[in-house]
Amino acid sequence: MAAERDACAPPSLPRSLVQISSIDLAPDQDIDEAHLSGMALPNRTAPRVRITSSRLDAVRLHGCELQELEARDVIFDQCDLSGSDLSSSRLFRVEFRGCRLSGLVFSMSMLKDVKLIDCKADGMILRMSEGERFRILDSNLKEADFYAAKFRSSRMLRCDLSGSEFSQADLRGTHLQGSRLDGAKGAAGLQGIQVDPKQATLLSHMLLELHGISVEEAPED
Repeated sequence: MAAERDACAPPSLPRSLVQISSIDLAPDQDIDEAHLSGMALPNRTAPRVRITSSRLDAVRLHGCELQELEARDVIFDQCDLSGSDLSSSRLFRVEFRGCRLSGLVFSMSMLKDVKLIDCKADGMILRMSEGERFRILDSNLKEADFYAAKFRSSRMLRCDLSGSEFSQADLRGTHLQGSRLDGAKGAAGLQGIQVDPKQATLLSHMLLELHGISVEEAPED
């Protein structure tokens, strides 16, 4: 029952999608049951866009201002959203597959049943975001920012999380097995996580350093 409850629900798309050959993002735009492929839409300013039951393949959206995006049942495959601002967004049943998300801003967002698979997301900003059944698999999140983020019972497996910021985060019950954690900051925000034996050794050193505890041989007298 617990495993079923924690399972990440996949996007639910209709069998037939409307092929969109051209689009120019605008504020408050609705995109529904659409298939966008191979488009270049960089540096657009389009807050409050709504995308539902759609698929985006190799769409370039880098450097965009897409605050307050709402996406439900959406697949992003091989898309580029690097350097874009999606702060205060709400995503439900969304998958990013092989996407470039370097420097993407997801601060103060809600992410439910969201999955990142084999993505380049170094420097991603997830400050003060919340999520349920959040999955990051086989991805590069080097120097990501999880400050005050709340992602309980999530999965960040086989990822590069080196140099990432976890201060004041709440990741209790989250699995991080197989992920790099060297140089991570804010070790107190990693309490309650689940790690593998190799990671446990690294975390013990981080916690000793956090509390100012030194390990030395006993003095002679």
